[in-house]
Amino acid sequence: MYAVNNNFQGAQQVGGGYTSAAVAYAPQQQVQAPSSFSPCHAQQISQGGMQGAQQLGQQFNGIVGGQPNVAVVDDFSSGSGHGQRIAGTIQQQGGAGIAGFDVNNNGGVSRALDQVIAAAQNGQHFDAVNLSQQNFQASQETAAVQQRIQVLQSMGIPVVVAAGNAGPNNTNQYAQGAAFVAAANTAESGRGNVLGAGPTTSDAAASVTAALVRSKFGR
Repeated sequence: MYAVNNNFQGAQQVGGGYTSAAVAYAPQQQVQAPSSFSPCHAQQISQGGMQGAQQLGQQFNGIVGGQPNVAVVDDFSSGSGHGQRIAGTIQQQGGAGIAGFDVNNNGGVSRALDQVIAAAQNGQHFDAVNLSQQNFQASQETAAVQQRIQVLQSMGIPVVVAAGNAGPNNTNQYAQGAAFVAAANTAESGRGNVLGAGPTTSDAAASVTAALVRSKFGR
């Protein structure tokens, strides 16, 4: 089982940013995309791309004990829709506890990420954040999402974002700067830096997230 969180009051902000509050949350290691993976179309990525998630997970192996916990930022509005499916995949394949953050009830993706940041600042531990939403138009909202992804990764929390399902020539604007941009082995997949399993890039991102937390906990 997993809970959808709608009650956090927003991240602590300093001068419109999150720098001092973010640094206060034990930045074990700033997370960056693996240098060995350059962005390319899914059909050009070998299955070895999944090793990127495993390698990054191994860097954190042993830092934190207990059970893995993943924040899933998605659409949980229907009670049995996209967010529940993605969360269920990560829970089943990665053995992770899930904290669901609803992009509808929280006022959009950037606001839902604010809730993740606030939860982390208030002591909730996350081993990864999964984001499988797509937006192919650059905007203030996509820029805000990119900023919050950088904040989370500066806190030592890797973010996995779906590459999107609009083909290799369309970029999911939410994915820029994420440690892992998960592509699927389909003609519809966008470009990513790691190949995940499943018929869509959302499924691919879920499988990469599961591999990341499995490796982190030596499973």
